[in-house]
Amino acid sequence: MFVLRHRPPLGWNAPSRSHSRPKTSNDTPYSEAHFKTTKYMSDYPERFDSLAHAREWFEAFIAYYNHEHRHSGIGWHTPASVHFGTAEEVRDQRAVTLAEAYDPPPRTLRPPPPTTPDTPAGMDQRPGQAQGTRTTNLIASQPSHWT
Repeated sequence: MFVLRHRPPLGWNAPSRSHSRPKTSNDTPYSEAHFKTTKYMSDYPERFDSLAHAREWFEAFIAYYNHEHRHSGIGWHTPASVHFGTAEEVRDQRAVTLAEAYDPPPRTLRPPPPTTPDTPAGMDQRPGQAQGTRTTNLIASQPSHWT
């Protein structure tokens, strides 16, 4: 192959080759996933009219994302619910609602009652954060040059 013929001149100090983006060490999958979530919003504008318009839209988006949008990875809770420790209470309320709504048919074989998804353990603490301390910002702190 053409590539193999030209590899030996690079020597032992050659930079490592990368053939696909996911293997790149400086790739940021979390921020790129967040950009995708942002751009898939139905009200995402094609262009922002100004910096103030962009800030206004992102403030509304972050409020929606943290307090209204339910995530499958955290048991269909909002990030704010998990962050502030109310996820277990919400889960218990859901279980009561499911139990009240569950009226099995009068048969011999009944399906098991529905259950709520479990909340992942440790989701209320960030890595390196002291036990019992909480911060108010859920996604990211606002850079000082934005103000």
